[in-house]
Amino acid sequence: MNNSKRSASDDAEANKMRSIITKQQGTRGGRWGEVNVTDEYDSTQIKRSNPFEAENESSKKRKISNQMPESEEVSGASTSTSSTSASTSSTSMNNSKRSDSDDAEANKMRSIITKQRANGCFPAEVMTSLNSRFSVGKIAGLIPEALKNIPLQIMIDIIVTVGVCQYLESKFNHLKNQWELVVRKSIRFITSYLEKTNSSLSSSEVRFYCSSLIKSM
Repeated sequence: MNNSKRSASDDAEANKMRSIITKQQGTRGGRWGEVNVTDEYDSTQIKRSNPFEAENESSKKRKISNQMPESEEVSGASTSTSSTSASTSSTSMNNSKRSDSDDAEANKMRSIITKQRANGCFPAEVMTSLNSRFSVGKIAGLIPEALKNIPLQIMIDIIVTVGVCQYLESKFNHLKNQWELVVRKSIRFITSYLEKTNSSLSSSEVRFYCSSLIKSM
């Protein structure tokens, strides 16, 4: 009896299965025809996924992922470019100021050396313009005993010339190549006079006395 019941149950299931598969269309793709989905089947189980939709979704995610670093790189490059531009602008401005300052100093130096006389000495007004404490009227009372055998006017010329040369050396040392020959000519002026007068003093001694005299003023 049990076997008979089982056989009847199997026959019922087989008949049900045949009623389904006979409705399959004979196309190459093996598509399903109209199938009445019963409670025994879940419609989501026969819904096939579209592989192209999955691929498109994956491509979108990759594009978004790739775009984010690119945006950051562009932003970083923009910031770097902006910083570089600001730095370049600041450097250019500093160089411009430095250039203006150098030009002003060079012009001042040239305005001094162009006043040198043909014999190598400088006029008293040059020293007066460089040192407000310098006064020709004070020189006579400050000349040391060792230099008093030199005529006063010549002594003034020597003192002024020594003072101007010292100023050039201390203020425009970085422009030495432009005033060096001027200073040499001034030294020759002093040396030449001492040799002509058979002075017992050397050029370096006279320059030392004159330098000390200027500092005391």
